[in-house]
Amino acid sequence: MKISNPTRNAANIKVMNTIVGILCLASTCYAQAVPTSITLLVDDWCPYTCDIKSDKPGIAIEVIRAVFGQDKVQFKNVEWDTAIKTVENGQADGLAATLTSDAPFFIYQKTAITTSQVCFFVPRTSQWRYKDIASLKDKNLITVKGYSYGETLDDYIAQVRKKDTKRIVELRDKDVAVQRFAFYQGKESNVIVAAKRVFDHQLQSYNQYQTPIEFHNGGCLAGGELHIAFSPKNKNRSLTLAHQFELGLQQLKSNGEFAKIISKY
Repeated sequence: MKISNPTRNAANIKVMNTIVGILCLASTCYAQAVPTSITLLVDDWCPYTCDIKSDKPGIAIEVIRAVFGQDKVQFKNVEWDTAIKTVENGQADGLAATLTSDAPFFIYQKTAITTSQVCFFVPRTSQWRYKDIASLKDKNLITVKGYSYGETLDDYIAQVRKKDTKRIVELRDKDVAVQRFAFYQGKESNVIVAAKRVFDHQLQSYNQYQTPIEFHNGGCLAGGELHIAFSPKNKNRSLTLAHQFELGLQQLKSNGEFAKIISKY
């Protein structure tokens, strides 16, 4: 998911330092007990974060519940750009499924929950294919407000937005699937930018209730790792949570429970 940052290099160094820092198991950072109640923010980003009340609430949500306990975590659905600001201000503990480029100065565990790959989608009849950033010239990018698509594309979007705001369309989180598919009959220059698994899920759901439409995957960027992004505002609490989640996630991946969760999606 979300947002270019002009201090990218410094931010990335800090992210890595934060990740490394939570591994110092001898540190007194972890003396405090795991909080009895944890609040994490999500948006509609299925299959990673889905309907939290359903029997398939999403990969990230199931993994987090398995680590911290079903009753210890409260998930709240918030539009992504608002969610980032809320966690940054310390009004919630973290973001449930996040690329480090979403929030470079937040606190992360070392091991990723899973990965996500950003791809470019066009109508089935389109001959356009993504080769590199230069191949996006003269294309209108359909994005979601607040989302990060990795450093390279984030930087490109920021540059284009300065020159021609009309070429970058930012959708809101609410009903984003319907908004995206409205561009199906649009100009050939429209390209939808989305996480592959999320887009595939949304298209499958849409086609069940609407006149089916078909898109072509015009190409993808390298995959990115998804983590919980913990608030930098409450550092000691966040370090404790990140440490506990790291240990629990490693155990899930070693005992086969993680594979069972992934197989459902």
